[in-house]
Amino acid sequence: MKLIGLTGGIASGKSTVARRLEALGAVVISGDALGHQAYRPGSKAYAELVYAFGPTVVSDDEEGTIDRRALGSIVFSDPAQLERLNGIVWPVIKQMFLDRVEQLRQDEEQVEESKSKSKSKSETVVVFEAAVLIEAGWQDIVDEVWVVHAPLDVACRRLMERNKLSHDEANKRIRSQMPPEERNRHADVAILNTGDLDHMLLQVDAAFKGQAKGRQQQQQSQQQEQQRQRGSTRSSAWLGVFGVVALVAVYKWFVSSSPSTTQSSAPPPPPSSSLNS
Repeated sequence: MKLIGLTGGIASGKSTVARRLEALGAVVISGDALGHQAYRPGSKAYAELVYAFGPTVVSDDEEGTIDRRALGSIVFSDPAQLERLNGIVWPVIKQMFLDRVEQLRQDEEQVEESKSKSKSKSETVVVFEAAVLIEAGWQDIVDEVWVVHAPLDVACRRLMERNKLSHDEANKRIRSQMPPEERNRHADVAILNTGDLDHMLLQVDAAFKGQAKGRQQQQQSQQQEQQRQRGSTRSSAWLGVFGVVALVAVYKWFVSSSPSTTQSSAPPPPPSSSLNS
């Protein structure tokens, strides 16, 4: 199983990349969707959130879910409160992702057992789409980090169109995030979004196929190594058999060529002379 962490700044196009990877056969787990689950009653974070920020963050709906807008008005104006929120929610999201991966791993093992006689086994690729992958330190739970980057003017235009923001509002939101240079420093694969969708998708396809080719070569190498080890084991076994046979043959030859200790060949007595008187 291959785990890819997909991240990028706001309006960079990472959701578009995630949909493309899903179309190519990857399993996509949305960090934002896990975050929504973390705010629901019954989650590990729910009671902590109510205790930390008070009953005013609980909505009036029947379920009593966390009102994210009310919570946002508290934390986004106070860095200490934002850090407190992240300290509650981020570990829960991380564990939810790991639980989901473990379930997928078990499902994959069951499929492999049912296809144990098949030589070709495809590896599951799981993509963890998370805007705060680097900020939360989640890069240590994935095998690779893919970063989608859009230049400031492209991201600003996309954000203005999507969220109906003014240029100043969009620019302010983009600049409030981690600098792109810092995010790109963690990238194993970098996808550039210049506003040309086809060009970006070509990059995604090439990166994914390159990874698939690398995984295939790795699997072939592993299979060859396993075959070599099995061949070496069989050779050792045959050498052992031949060794025993050779020892037995040498022993028989040694016994047959040694002088017998049970029978002695004494020289015949000299002829007796008779005197005629």
